[in-house]
Order: sequence, then C-alpha cells, then structure tokens
Amino acid sequence: MAFTLLCLLVSSTIFSSFLIFIDSYSYNIWDYETDVGPASMVILGSEGLDFIDEILALPEINRVSSLKTSMASVIAYPPEYNASFACSEAMIENTNGYTIQGPLDEVSNRTIRVGYIDETFQDNFPSIINITSGKLPESDSEIAFSEWLASIFQVTAGDIVSYEHGVNNPHYSTLRLVGVYSQDEADTRSGHYYRLADAVVPPALLTNDSREDYLFLDVEPRHHPLIPSTGVSYLADIEEKIRELDPQYSLFHHTSFYIDDILAKGIIRYQAWLLSTRFQQSTRIIGFIFFALVFAGFGIRYNIKDKKTEIEMLRARGGSSAQITLLYLRELLFLGVLSTIIAVGLGFSISRIGFATIGFFHFEQLVTSPFLLSLDSIIILIILSIVVPLSLYSILHNNSNIVTKGSIGFGGHAKLARLVRLFRWDISLSLVSLVILLSIWGSNSLITQSSIFSLLSYVTPFTFFIGLAGMISRSLKISSNWLSSRLRKPIGKLASGLGIRRISSNVSTSGTTVLILALAISLAWNGAVFEVTLPNTILNQTRFAIGGDLTLRLEDDSRDLWDDLFQNVTESPIVEGLSIVTTYGLSLSSEMQNLVEFVSIEPMLYADVGYDSLGAPLAQSNLMPSLSILDKNPTGVIMTSDIARSYGLSEGDTLRAFRANGSEVDTLIFNILSIVESLPDSMVGPDGYTPPPLGSSDRVGRGQIWMHIQHAETVFLHNSSIATTLCVRTREGANGQELVDAVLDSNLADAILGYAVASVIAEQSSLQNLFIFESSIDTILIIIALGSIPVAFLMHFYEQFEDKRKESALLRAIGMESMQLHKYQMIETQSVALYGILLITLGSPILITTSLNVSMYNSPIAFKAFPYPILLSIPWIPLVILIAYLVLCAGAIGFIVSFLNVKKTIGKVTRDIWLDSLNNRGQTE
Repeated sequence: MAFTLLCLLVSSTIFSSFLIFIDSYSYNIWDYETDVGPASMVILGSEGLDFIDEILALPEINRVSSLKTSMASVIAYPPEYNASFACSEAMIENTNGYTIQGPLDEVSNRTIRVGYIDETFQDNFPSIINITSGKLPESDSEIAFSEWLASIFQVTAGDIVSYEHGVNNPHYSTLRLVGVYSQDEADTRSGHYYRLADAVVPPALLTNDSREDYLFLDVEPRHHPLIPSTGVSYLADIEEKIRELDPQYSLFHHTSFYIDDILAKGIIRYQAWLLSTRFQQSTRIIGFIFFALVFAGFGIRYNIKDKKTEIEMLRARGGSSAQITLLYLRELLFLGVLSTIIAVGLGFSISRIGFATIGFFHFEQLVTSPFLLSLDSIIILIILSIVVPLSLYSILHNNSNIVTKGSIGFGGHAKLARLVRLFRWDISLSLVSLVILLSIWGSNSLITQSSIFSLLSYVTPFTFFIGLAGMISRSLKISSNWLSSRLRKPIGKLASGLGIRRISSNVSTSGTTVLILALAISLAWNGAVFEVTLPNTILNQTRFAIGGDLTLRLEDDSRDLWDDLFQNVTESPIVEGLSIVTTYGLSLSSEMQNLVEFVSIEPMLYADVGYDSLGAPLAQSNLMPSLSILDKNPTGVIMTSDIARSYGLSEGDTLRAFRANGSEVDTLIFNILSIVESLPDSMVGPDGYTPPPLGSSDRVGRGQIWMHIQHAETVFLHNSSIATTLCVRTREGANGQELVDAVLDSNLADAILGYAVASVIAEQSSLQNLFIFESSIDTILIIIALGSIPVAFLMHFYEQFEDKRKESALLRAIGMESMQLHKYQMIETQSVALYGILLITLGSPILITTSLNVSMYNSPIAFKAFPYPILLSIPWIPLVILIAYLVLCAGAIGFIVSFLNVKKTIGKVTRDIWLDSLNNRGQTE
C-alpha cells in the first residue's frame, strides 16, 4: 500500500504543481483584467439618468453618479498674450474662425469633449477628476482643463480660453481657466471611460448637439478568482435588475440605454485567458501527463499483484467478486484522496520554485508570490488523481485476467512466427507513429492549420516511445542473455549471470521501469535543449536579418560625418570587422514594376562581418565560394534562388535590370555568377530592427541580388541608394549596446538613422513573458520527474522484494559472499539503467525534434520567416549530468536494497516456503 501511495503521490504532484502554478500565476492576470477603475458598470444613454434613484435603491449598488458630456472647440492663450485682447468682445471677434491670426502666428483650435460633474460625482468618484491646481468651475465664465489639454496649449490656471459650443447654432464665450486636473484612472483596463472629459464646464455650457450622458455605478464586490463564474453571474443579475427598471424592457425585451458591465467583461477575459492557457500548456506538457499516468499505472499494477493472495483468500472464504472489487476500490479511493491532499501541499512548495525562476532566481518569490487553487482546478485534480486511477485499475485488472493461448511450434518458421506475434503491436505502433511524425514534419503548416494535427504532433512521440519500450521489454530475455555473456569477464560470472538476467524474470515490471526512466531523462533533456536552442536560434536569425552583430542605418543627409563614424567604430576594442552595405532598387522588367534589391558589398570585407542562415560566419559558410567568385569578377552578381525561379534564370546567364532616367529607361547588364538559397539581409530602419510579422513564411534573406561595391560605384549615383548600413562584427560576448550608446552620446549621433544590436534583440525576445512562463512550468515538472527516478528503482525492487530476499538467503547458504551479493544487486539496477539509456538514445531525438517543431511554430516569434526556422543546439553537458544521475541513482538504490536483502536467513526462507505450500494445498482442497 505504501508504494502504491508513493506512485499515486508522484502522479498527483505533477498535476497539482502544474495547476497551482498556473492558477497562482493567473492572480496577476486577474488583478490586471479586473482593474477597471472605481466604477463596476457604466450606463450609456441619457434615458438612464431617469432611473438614478431606483438604481441606487438596489441593495447591490454602492454608488451612482452621472457625467454629462458634449462636444466643444477651445483655444487657450498663455498669459503673455492675454494683454493683446482688450475685452471679451475683442476676443470673440477674433475667434469666429478656426484659426486666429494676430498675437500668435497661428493658433489652431481643438475640438474636445467637455463634461459637467456635480458634487455628488466628485464625492463618489474622486479619483476620476483629481484637481492638481486651482479648482473646478463654479460659474458660467470658468473652465477646467485636463493635464493633457493644458500641456498641449501650455497654459495654467488663470489663463484665458476661447470656447465654442453648438453645431447648428454655435455660441462663443470667453472663459477663465480656473483649474487643471489629472485623470488618474485612465491607466486602468477600461481607462477610456475615465478620460471622457478633456475639460470640465458648468451645465449651461453644454449643448444638446453630440450629447452623451453616462452613469457610473459601483457595486458591492462579490468576485474572487477562486470561483470567477460566480462573479459573472452576480453581475449579470444586477444588470437584469437594472434593465427591469425600464418599462419598455418587459414589452420589447430591450432598453433605451446600454449597460457596459466592464467588471464582468474583465472577469470573462480572465476566464478566457485561464482556459486557453490551461489547454495550450496541457498539450505542450503532454509528455509529463503521460509520465504521470504511467507512474500511476505502475503503482496500481503493483497493488493488484500485491493483493492477489489476499483476494484469493477472501474468495476462498466465500467473498463475492463484487464485494472484493468494492473493497479494493475503497482502498484505492482512500489512497487517491490521501495522495491528492498531500500532493496539494507538495505542489504548493514546488510551484514556489517555478516563481523563483521567473527572472533569474528571484528567491523572494518563494514567499511573496501569490497562491491560488481555483475550484475548476480542484475538480480537474480530483478527476486526474482519483477518477483516472480508478479507471486505470479497471483496465489493468481486466487485462491481468486475460490469458493468451496459442501453439508455439518448432523450427525456424515457427520461431519467426512467434517473434512476429510477440512484437507485432509494438512494431506497428512505432511505425505508424513514425509515419505520422514524418508527415507532419514534411508539412509544418499542418501544425498551425489543423488542431487535430497539432494534437497529434504532441501525442505521437510518446506513442512511438511506448512502441519502443514494448519492443525493448519483450526482448529483455534474449538481450539480457546476450549482454550477460558479453560482460561475464569484466564483472564476473555470478554478477553477470544473476544480476543482468534477473531483469528478464519479470518483463512487465522491468519494461515499465525502463519506460519511466527514459521518459524522465528525455523530458528533462528536452527542456534543456529548448532552453539552449531558443536563444541561439533568435541570436543567429537576428544576425542574419540585420547583416552582422551590430548594424547602423546611416543618414544620407549626414554623409560628411560618415568617415569620422567609421573611424570611431573601427577604433573600438570590441570591433573585429566592419563593412558598408548599400541597397539600390532596380526593376527586372522594362515596365519598371516590382523593384528588386541590388545590394553592393565588398565581398572579402563582408565575409568577416556577416553570418549565413545557419548562424555560421560567412568566411566559414557555404556562401564563401560565391563571395570569392564575386571578388574576382566585380561586374557579376550573386542572386537568390527565388528570383532565379521567377525569371527562369541560371548560373552563367545574362541578367538585365532597368532603372528610370527621367522619361527614359536605362538597361543594365550583369552576369549571374552564382545562385544561392538565401543571403544575409539588412532589415534595419529608422526604428531599428523590425522582425517579420507573425504568420509570414520564408521571406528573410530572399529577393536579393548582390554585386561588388566597385561596380556599383560606376553604375549608381551616390545619392540613388535606398539605404546604407554599416555592419559590424564584435568580439564574442561583447556588449554592442555600449558601442552604440557611445556613438549616440558623441557629435556623430546625426550620422545614425537607426541601429540594431543582435545580442540585445535576442535577449529581449528570449525574455518574453510566454517563454519565461513556459520555462518555469518545465522547471517544476522536470524537478518532479527527476525526483521520481529513485522511486521507480525502488518500485522495481519492492515488487519482488520477498523473492529477492529468498534468493539472497539461498545464495548465501550455498557459499556466496556478501560482497558478491551486493555486486549482483547493483548490477541488476545498472542493467535497468542501461536499457533506459538505450530507450533514451532511440526515442529522445524524435521527442526533441517534434517538441521543437511544435514549440517554434506556435511561438509569438515568426521563426517560419527564416530559411531555417530552428537552429538546433545540443547541450551535451546537461545530458552527461542526467545520465550520470541516472547511473548514480541505480547504483545507490541497488546498494541500499542489497543490504535489506541479506537480513533474511535460510531458516526463515524454509519456513516461508513451508507456509506457502500449506496455503496452496489448502486452496487446492
């Protein structure tokens, strides 16, 4: 029972840690979405003002106030211009138009929305209009501005404002600016409602033209992320009560006003985020879910075997199958409930580690991070930790009663037929899984276009794992005999004969243990590969997109500063090389349509600066031969294959390009030296590097023609370029941003129109919230998976613990030394670890490749826009550490168990055998 509880606890802890982390993380989303300001609802429409008293009488309503608004045009004058106007009449005379010519060279008016608020509004919602200087208007000659409007006109309290309101019959007034106010709630989730009034005026200055009235309602708070649906229902009931106040609602089922339940909308947005996040992350971590189910099944299977003798005794005493099954299910239910309760505590503790990894191990998050386990998550946890194990029991119990019968036969054909029958399902499962994966890999668009294929891409690697594990477990007897004979000399005859072959005595247990070990290590290594591959891919793709480690977009109007800039950059100690890259636009058709980028470079210089699409320096890439040819043939060009395919061109052909020359079209002739798949790009504009939009595919590095800078200088005028960039190679690990900052702080800043630093862009992209969130989840689950490896080894031994103790006693009785017994037990665990490593070797590449494909294609970055969406990086050191950890656990558990086994004497063994024989005889009689 203890080991069944331990297995269920491991399984439940995986589920609880995952759910608790997402729920706790969602607390920040809850605060953001429900931060709607002081009002919970806003009623739009002047008709709603007729029901203020009735709405306030509702028990759920705390506060109600109205805001009346209309449109107006204003012009404000700073104090130095006030003396220019002798009186209000002169002011009005000068402000009949939209522009005043006079004291100011040109002053344009502003059409704004003005509002009237009474004392009740200010008392109920003081943070919406917060006076920072002066006061609110009290007479018809006064007005107050928002800070935004006051900053535009550069006025303060005491200045004069020309005010025009009304469309069909406009009225003009000269007002005194008596106050300036802030709109502190404008940054909330529904901030547009709190900046409706750019100015506050008395009610007499409002007009019926463009009139809009609002009611702000604050309700009694009864919402919590523990059960967010109750908050939505509560607010919906309040909405219904308000609608019922309108007499026409009962007749026509619609009201004369509109209720915008901004708080309910915030809760619904939170629910949508939580639901989508749970689903997306559940599919992403489906490997850990599968691992948890395997572990739970392992524990239930052990319990079934452990209770077999007890069940037979109960049946012999007259117990019915239904009573026995019910008794067993009660015990399993108790274990499930107990494991779930303990798992919640463990999940809370482990989820704190996930919060600590947000950023770079902010350990204060261990204490300060929020804790939440919502009702939905509790229900999901009960289903996964209690209902699913009960279902697994039903499946495993029924399968344990199935006995397969068939003729064994003799001879070669019979043995072959037996092998085919033995492996047919495992081979079929592996082959079908592999075919599905190859189909998905061959058309990556299937992942994003079809949810079914997306789900298959997550599930299929693990069905492939199951097939491989099945084949390995079924071949244990044959392979263990072969391995034992090969290792007889290195480890000894007894150790190899007993230790290695011992794992084939219980194939199902050994096979399940091997599967668990392989899954734990593979999932951990998969996380390590992703952590390294993601930033490496982003860095190399950014280098390819901008043309180097650091790229400066040069300002054409500051060419006189370029030489000084080049000298300044060259003298920097972190710079290893730099090259000028100039882009021109030419058409490949005489109709001057579809301009193509002609890029001029110094081939040998740029070879020491740029990178290819795989992230390799150009001097060490497959593009280097083409650059060498261009250097020797300056009048030729290098072309990307997409252009060549579009125009039916090949290497050695003549390329004709066209450019406008006044009313004529000039023809330029080039020789095509080489055609390549892609070329480094120069995607740096005034705003720096603009990544390709999400959803775009295979566009970076395409549509380019490279030419020698010497030939470009003879063909193009110096001012005819589209863009000129300075591409720079920096030392490995150097901070290119410091170089850029130094240039921008100098007198050479005017020479730079924009810039991009590859390392900075890669770091910022890798630190996106989604990547950090997913990395934290992976960290939590990997900790649990690795921590379960010793448990798997213990389960492997404990299932046959009594048999092993008997074997040890008998072996000591025939003269085997204790040291040899320890060695034989440790060799058995090492053999299990060895088969686990074999499964890791065969299955991990499939798992990692699929996981990277799906993760990259579902990421917020347009990886598909590059020639190679994924640039795989293998972290070998973590793999070595993981394998060493596996071997160490195997040796340690084997050593500990070997000491437990030697405690049984031959006398106890004889007594147990005698009792077993009596028991069996009694059952037979």
